[in-house]
Amino acid sequence: MAYITHDGGNFSTSGNLSRFSASVLHEGDPAHVPGRVVIVRHGRTSYNLLGRIQGVADIPLDDHGLWQARTSAAALRGVYVDQATARGDARRQLVVSSDLTRARQTAQAFADPLGLPVHLDERLEERYFGQWEGMTFEEIKRQSPDDYYSWLAHEGGEMRHGFEPADHAACRGAQAVQDWAARCDPGTDLFVFAHGSVIMLMLQKLLGTGTATNYLGLSGMGNARCAQVELNFVQPRRYLWMLDAYNAGRAGSRQQALERGVSSDDGRRQSDGDGPVCSPSVSCVSAGPYSHHFFSRASPEKHDSLISP
Repeated sequence: MAYITHDGGNFSTSGNLSRFSASVLHEGDPAHVPGRVVIVRHGRTSYNLLGRIQGVADIPLDDHGLWQARTSAAALRGVYVDQATARGDARRQLVVSSDLTRARQTAQAFADPLGLPVHLDERLEERYFGQWEGMTFEEIKRQSPDDYYSWLAHEGGEMRHGFEPADHAACRGAQAVQDWAARCDPGTDLFVFAHGSVIMLMLQKLLGTGTATNYLGLSGMGNARCAQVELNFVQPRRYLWMLDAYNAGRAGSRQQALERGVSSDDGRRQSDGDGPVCSPSVSCVSAGPYSHHFFSRASPEKHDSLISP
């Protein structure tokens, strides 16, 4: 059943989407939850590079995005598979992805070397951006400056252009994560591959900080970066979603790989927020016992490549 449909650039839905609980506490069986959940944004596309809004347009990764996906996937496997096994904590992995090509390619870069299937779920698709899909930020600013700045301020100006409501995208994404988490057990880690805006929205819904009219708690996530969340049971069958890391990426850059003589697809330096790195110009928060070298800290800074859908 389709969760997003559009006619003439206007949003509608035909899916049977139950409204996600607004409660901070969620009901669950401790025997049927994942050890942890890792949520990854797709690598870069040609639209990301140009500052062009994708939404539900099915744009594949560009060459640099494929490199990002491979690099980030290797780092994820190193932390969550190889190091866990070396500690005597061999774990299973369940891999789920948006059905849009750019997310699926990023998921396969992680799952294929492990021989794991990638389960597709359309509820993880990017938020639908209505009549602005395919436009650059500069084009939108020239055409509809008041609505553009209202959108950036989370004041709803984008809704005059056929957007999917933020709360709808948040609820469908959060429900997808919740449903797949219920198929796991504490010995299984859930890996979810999706898109910048829907990740930002659904995480706030899971954490209980997002409301129907307020999703101001998180900045955007860079390409091929990840968040880690865990379920913390505070009562026998009631739990909280806890955010351990957000916008985290592997230390280092493509340019540094070139300087070390590591082959890559081209010689261009990554722009800020553009790849699986964590530098002072990209917001990054990390914590928790599984951080290792994959996560590092940096101060936040706004950047278009972080909010580019």
